Amino acid sequence: MQLAGSLWNHAPAMLEEMNARHIVRPTMSPDEMGTLAAYLLYLNFVAETGDARRGQTLFEERSCARCHQLGGQGGTVGPRLDELKGVASSLFVAQALWNHGAEMAAKTAELKLDRPRLDGDDVADLVAYLRGDAPPPSLAQATAQAGSPRAGQDLFRQKGCIKCHAIGGVGGSVGPDLSAGPPRRHLGEMAGALWNHGPTMWAKMRELGVPFPRVTDREMADLLAYIHFVQYVRSRGDASRGRELFREKSCAQCHGATGDGTPNGPNLVTAAAPQTPFYWPATMWNQAPAIAQKVREAQLPWPRFAGDEMRDLVAFLHARAGGQ
Repeated sequence: MQLAGSLWNHAPAMLEEMNARHIVRPTMSPDEMGTLAAYLLYLNFVAETGDARRGQTLFEERSCARCHQLGGQGGTVGPRLDELKGVASSLFVAQALWNHGAEMAAKTAELKLDRPRLDGDDVADLVAYLRGDAPPPSLAQATAQAGSPRAGQDLFRQKGCIKCHAIGGVGGSVGPDLSAGPPRRHLGEMAGALWNHGPTMWAKMRELGVPFPRVTDREMADLLAYIHFVQYVRSRGDASRGRELFREKSCAQCHGATGDGTPNGPNLVTAAAPQTPFYWPATMWNQAPAIAQKVREAQLPWPRFAGDEMRDLVAFLHARAGGQ
C-alpha cells in the first residue's frame, strides 16, 4: 500500500512531466502492477550500501573481535573472517547467525560478554567492513540472492515456523505475526532481527519440543524473501484511523461520507480495487488523470499520504465492505 500512496502523492507531478515530454501514459493491469512492485521491493531488499568505517567500529565495540580474527588481529574462538572478503553478504550473515547462533550465544555467555544487538544498518555496515576493498555485489548478483517468496511460503511450513508465527493471522501465536508491524526493508535488518530474537526463539523451541531447523543459503534466501514480501501485502491497517483519513483527505467530497459513492465518484466499498493488494495501486495509476481533473474542478488540494495512511484507508473500506 506504500506503493499506492507513493503513486498517488506523485501523480500530479508525473502527469505534468509526461505531458511535457509527450509520453503516452501506459495503463497497468493488477498483475503488471504486482510484478513491478515485486521488482522495486526486491531492489530495496537486496541493497548492500553499508558503511565500512562504521562496520569496523561495530566489529570492535560489539566484541566481534574477541572471537573472530580479521586482518590478522582478533580472537581465535570462532572462525577467521578474512576468507569472507569479497563474498560476504547480508544473506550469508543471516544464515550463519541462524545456524550457529546458539553456539555463539553459549560461547558469549562462557566468556561473560554482553550479547550485542544488531539493529538498522548494523549488519550492512559489518558486511561492508568484512568485504574490505572488494566491490559490493552487482545488481544481477544481488537479485540472484533474493530468493523465491513462493518457495519461502512452503519452507515456512516445512521448517515449523508457522507453529509459532502467523502470517496475516494464520498460524501460531507464540511469536508475533510476521506480516504485522513496521516492515524491515533490507535483508540486513532481517538478519539482525534473527540474531536479536534468537535466544528467545531457541528457548521456546526447547520448551515446545520443536527441533531446531537448520537452513541452507537458498532456503534462507527463500524464507526471508517470503517474509519480506508479506510485510507489504498481508499487513493490516487501522480501520478507525482510516475512517478519519477518509474525511481529512477530502475523499468524502467525491465518494460520499462512507465511501458508498456519489455522482462525482464511484462506490469504493463495493469496488474490486480495495479488495486485493494490486488492484488498488493499478486503479489509482490508471484513473489518476480523471481523478486529477475532478480534484481541479472541485478546487480541492491534492491530498498526500504518508507512512501507513494508505493502508489504514484501505482497511476502512474493507471494514465497510464487511458491514462494520
